[in-house]
Amino acid sequence: MRIIEGGLTFGEFDDANCFHIEKTEIYKRLSVKGIKSVEFILYKQEERKLLFVEAKSTLPSKDNIIVFNEELSEISSKFMDSLQ
Repeated sequence: MRIIEGGLTFGEFDDANCFHIEKTEIYKRLSVKGIKSVEFILYKQEERKLLFVEAKSTLPSKDNIIVFNEELSEISSKFMDSLQ
């Protein structure tokens, strides 16, 4: 499996170890209710790690701390919704 998000390409991943949340029907139904999610979850079997991956090709400059913090807050919300 390959995942292309925000102009970035991730993979090649084994389908059994990669869950592309944004492509699921349940996520599509929940997203209209304000539930957000990371792009995908990847299980690294050899390392026994579960990775929650959010694709961002750019972030605002930390020099504009208000916009930077808003973006970090948005990403944090996606991680929290994904975990729940």
